[in-house]
Amino acid sequence: MGIYFGNHFGREPFQFDSVGNHWEQESVARPDGYPRYHYLQTESGCGIVSVKGEDILLEPGQGILLAPFVPHSYRAKQEGWITEFATFTGTMEPYLKSIIGSEDWLWISGEKGEEIEKVIAEAVRDFEENSANTRQHSLDCYHMLLLFMEGTPQKAKETQPVWEKYVQPVTARIETSYMEDLSAEKLAQSAARALADYTGCAAVATTPQAEDLCIAHFEVVQVGRYSAAVLAVTSSGGVRTRVARIHTGLTREDADEMARLLNSSLTFVAPEDLTPSLTASLVLSAGRRLAPVVFASFTWRACSTWPRCRMCAQTLARCWKFFLTTKRPAP
Repeated sequence: MGIYFGNHFGREPFQFDSVGNHWEQESVARPDGYPRYHYLQTESGCGIVSVKGEDILLEPGQGILLAPFVPHSYRAKQEGWITEFATFTGTMEPYLKSIIGSEDWLWISGEKGEEIEKVIAEAVRDFEENSANTRQHSLDCYHMLLLFMEGTPQKAKETQPVWEKYVQPVTARIETSYMEDLSAEKLAQSAARALADYTGCAAVATTPQAEDLCIAHFEVVQVGRYSAAVLAVTSSGGVRTRVARIHTGLTREDADEMARLLNSSLTFVAPEDLTPSLTASLVLSAGRRLAPVVFASFTWRACSTWPRCRMCAQTLARCWKFFLTTKRPAP
């Protein structure tokens, strides 16, 4: 458990007023807020931060940055709430708002929380090794401030009417339909409709089209014991996704093997070269057990702009029917 104070380091542009980690957090109530920007993040356990009438749950890897003089309190939801924290000062402290933003608080989670945890651990280590190295402490502080600035979720977006009406439906669709082919074209069309509804003006969204569109790279990811996600990166930079169901089970080795097969056989293949014979050959190479992965890699190609791909898909369907009706030993 370490906590370090930097009150006497006032000459650097940005500086930790305090920083610490592995702290067994007690309950705190500040009806008048804290005089400086204050960041609090959960290492383990769980806590509840109350700010402006809202109770915000802080689970491991989640944190909150509070602006100065914003009334708040926090308490453990259960025993053993361990936190890490930082408060900020320096000669440019009045300009922190221009870096972080004007929100009363920012909520941090996911990869951003992991990055901040590493920065705090590094800052604590630097204090332990040389507490007088103000330049290094200032660099650590500035690194952390940049993380708040780079794409940090703003205050309570989810409670704002515009967010709820126009943005939340799109994000909800992405989160609940990740197994579907949510192409950039479809999302752009949804965004255009939302923009037109919000502004009352006509909105048109277009995405690059190419007659020679092909796949530049495949990834096959195990997403469950019986499922594989096939990710196809197109030559235009788009990503298409399909999910294959493997009834006999799937291993990471299977996923790697199928990725090698698809990348060696289907990358940068022009649509006119996707012949039925190539389709059948891939199905046979994969074998009965893993054939659904090949099937998934072809289904998104069966679109109205590629008649030959529809023929490949029909051939693939016939191959799949053959596998289902013919008893063969699994490879």
